[in-house]
Amino acid sequence: MLTTARTRRAYPLYDGLLGERESQAPPVGTTNRVVTEVHYNTCGFAWKSRAVYR
Repeated sequence: MLTTARTRRAYPLYDGLLGERESQAPPVGTTNRVVTEVHYNTCGFAWKSRAVYR
């Protein structure tokens, strides 16, 4: 019997200033994606982040 390993990968998405805007990753036990978001102010500092949502 052959078994295959499934590769799990997270995909970061960046804005124009190369700040990580969003991260998507596959959760354990489902086919959906887990998404987290970060918002930056005009100085480039993170001021708001959203917890994991699907």
